[in-house]
Amino acid sequence: MNGILDTSEMLALSHLNKAQKRTIILRDELRFLDPRHLDTFIEGIGNPEPPPYKKDYHGNIYPPLVAVKIKPTAMQVDLGNVAFPNRNIRRVYLTYEAGNFEMRDTEPMPQEDDNLYSVPIFNTMAKHILPLFKAKFAAIQQRQRTLNDTRRFAFDSVLQGRPQDQHGHGKVRDSREDTGRY
Repeated sequence: MNGILDTSEMLALSHLNKAQKRTIILRDELRFLDPRHLDTFIEGIGNPEPPPYKKDYHGNIYPPLVAVKIKPTAMQVDLGNVAFPNRNIRRVYLTYEAGNFEMRDTEPMPQEDDNLYSVPIFNTMAKHILPLFKAKFAAIQQRQRTLNDTRRFAFDSVLQGRPQDQHGHGKVRDSREDTGRY
């Protein structure tokens, strides 16, 4: 699933109730793992990435090596109102804190027709969302590691006197074309 509904899914979606629609929306948001989307959960990303590190005549490298970090908003997913078996409705958040994933609850949101998150979903649906949140958070962490590793490599390359790999986008000429040899 690439995060975009196809026409058959949109037709099926029109026949679902609001709670079912919200569950599918949550599922699709958590399944969407495009790197550009994952970048929205990371702070400190520059353009270009990695930054163009340079060494001045004193041997100092600038800009300084700074790691990207996961935004606090990536560590929580608001499930909205959730209905529990005892007929109790609570607003539920999936959270990641200190290496643990948890389900936390607060007072329910008032039910409003124009707010899809105020319509309660069943707690069993909420439990099925937790593994998706874990997988998305793992993808965000992996993206963070990749960006930081790339920065470290580029920084170390300049530190060790190797030129940074700065390739422009253009046409590549095959040297065999010049000689007629293969």
